[in-house]
Amino acid sequence: MPSNVVPLIKVETSNPYEELKLIYQSEIEKVDEFIKDKLSSHIELIGEMSSYLIKSGGKRLRPLLTIASSSLFGYEGDRHVKLAACVELIHNATLLHDDVIDKSDFRRGKELTIISGEIKIQF
Repeated sequence: MPSNVVPLIKVETSNPYEELKLIYQSEIEKVDEFIKDKLSSHIELIGEMSSYLIKSGGKRLRPLLTIASSSLFGYEGDRHVKLAACVELIHNATLLHDDVIDKSDFRRGKELTIISGEIKIQF
């Protein structure tokens, strides 16, 4: 089979997002582990932010599409996981930045406390 052909995997769902999520679940888990590893810090706020990012249960659509695209184009290696993590971190950074600028009270249904430009997420 040519390297740019993605084999079809039969899954029991009618939702294309859920199908992709099932197919690439192990890679998404690697993205989460990479983010967790890179955001580990002795600084309490950074630890809380990384924990929130991993546990937030977001759809991870952007990293999922990054990983699926790498497969579609026949990429072989592990840098797609790092790229997917980067995409997710940039996305989350823009959300948090908007929360500070907009002085939002909530993010994904969780209460936020913004103190002098820093965001404290209430668990």
